[in-house]
Amino acid sequence: MSSRANSGSKPTFPDVVAGAVSPFQGNQMRIAAEGPSLAVSPRQVLALSMVLHELGTHATKYGALSSANGRVTVSWTTGDDLVVTWVEAGGPLVQHPTHRGFGSRLFERALTNELGGRVELVFEPSGVKCVICTPLEATNNLTGSA
Repeated sequence: MSSRANSGSKPTFPDVVAGAVSPFQGNQMRIAAEGPSLAVSPRQVLALSMVLHELGTHATKYGALSSANGRVTVSWTTGDDLVVTWVEAGGPLVQHPTHRGFGSRLFERALTNELGGRVELVFEPSGVKCVICTPLEATNNLTGSA
């Protein structure tokens, strides 16, 4: 995480993404992140960091980051909602899971219950794609409890 955490300023979504994916980034910078700067609430920092970290763990074990040529793109847009898209490419052929694991339950609890958002996790043969939507009002509410 950036020095912002010690300076008293509010975290931004680019900070959240950078911190969550840094353990998986490596020297080759295989994870690209793109989107506007946006202040996030402490609740969203926690929930979205956990989800992005879980996606990175999965990509490292089974997905795009398990392959030397694999890449991940994390992008986000704002409108009525914050929409975050995680797309993997260049990894092994993706198989649809046979059961719901820890990651699926984490996504559901962290995004749906905690933030009032929704998540779509798609296991395409070319790579995992995850689209996260959370209300922008919750994103901009910086006075919420952690």
